[in-house]
Amino acid sequence: SVDAKNDSASYVLIPAQAAALATIELSTKPMINFVWLGFLIIVVGSGLAVVRRMRESKLQDSGQK
Repeated sequence: SVDAKNDSASYVLIPAQAAALATIELSTKPMINFVWLGFLIIVVGSGLAVVRRMRESKLQDSGQK
C-alpha cells in the first residue's frame, strides 16, 4: 500500500503456490505386441493345465469308489 501523506510504501509478499500438475508421456513401443502375446500364451496354458488337473482328479476320484 502507498501512503502519500507520509511518503511511504509497504509491500506484502505472498508466496507463490505451485499448481499440481501431472505430465503424461505417450509413446509407441513397436515390440510390445510380443509381450502381450507371451502373456496371453501363459494365461491360456495355465488355464488348460488347471482344466486338465481338474479332469484327472475327477477321473481318479470316480475310479477309487
